[in-house]
Amino acid sequence: MGDKGVWPLVGRSAELRTLTEAVTRPDLAGVVVVGPAGVGRTRLAREALTRLAGQGHPTSWATGSRSAGVIPLGALLPLVPLGEVETGRLFARLLERFSAPAGKRRVLAVDDTHLLDSASAALVHQVAVHTRTFVILTARQGARPPDVVTALWKEDLALRLDLRPLGDGEMDLLLEGGLGGAADVVTRRTLRGLAAGNPLVLRELVQAGLDQGGLRRGDGPWHLHGRVQVTARLADLIEAQMQVDDPDVQEVLEVLACAEPLGQPLLERLTGIAAVVRAERKGLVAVESSGARHLIRLAIPAYGEVLRARMPRARARAIWARLAECLAASRRRRADDPLELVRWRLRAGLGLTAQEL
Repeated sequence: MGDKGVWPLVGRSAELRTLTEAVTRPDLAGVVVVGPAGVGRTRLAREALTRLAGQGHPTSWATGSRSAGVIPLGALLPLVPLGEVETGRLFARLLERFSAPAGKRRVLAVDDTHLLDSASAALVHQVAVHTRTFVILTARQGARPPDVVTALWKEDLALRLDLRPLGDGEMDLLLEGGLGGAADVVTRRTLRGLAAGNPLVLRELVQAGLDQGGLRRGDGPWHLHGRVQVTARLADLIEAQMQVDDPDVQEVLEVLACAEPLGQPLLERLTGIAAVVRAERKGLVAVESSGARHLIRLAIPAYGEVLRARMPRARARAIWARLAECLAASRRRRADDPLELVRWRLRAGLGLTAQEL
């Protein structure tokens, strides 16, 4: 990408140090890395595993997934040579493997533990509690990991690391590394604004800009000409990253895509309080204060770009109509509400009353 740029690991030095140093603590069974999609949980865990392997620790990697989750021990099957054991002894064989003596402490990393089947989760817990193997586990913010995984940090057997979005300076360093050179101020600000501290979204925005030819460099720094258009690749990746299987949460996101930011009371009247709470817990929306008001917007603006690009026109008009109806029925009015009401009614294709005119 760019001039053979490499996307570096940025802004995670403290977390990486915590992971690699925790292995030396006999009182700890592991570390659980938690964060929203795309923030770098997997990258951090892989980097830690690579460093520990370089220090002589025997290491293993497994990944939870929806497809493997329907098979008992599905996530851990790749750790056993094909045909080595009968299915009935698989749990015992895996436990034996991680109980075997080793010169340095074994390390097992399991990515996306919130997608583990119950047998795999139980085995990970057994390995952490009853062997010397150190576990590095990742889980998505807002997704509920199996109880036996949660128990590791709740019972102080493992540390919990919560990954934050990257700051502006860190995103600039990441962008420069990925492009293989500096970008100008406007381009950095535009891409930072769309990615909102999310490394994966930034990478895909850059790839889309390069593919479309809008992100290019002449004699000076990289410059983004025009807007990044939503490509099928970008849309597919962001939708997969969001992993919204809750129709009520999806409605929250679609409403915000049409009219963010929205006051919290208005959004909750439209979609329900519970749905807004679930969207916030999943890290999909952000709440900010503006004086006495609480405004809600999409956590990552690029989400809105994708939702708007793929939303049928009729669906958007229906949302604007509902917004206008709800605002018109509201007893509490702000100075800019009349203008907002007119804007939404026009976008919905509705006529205006004489008073609104």
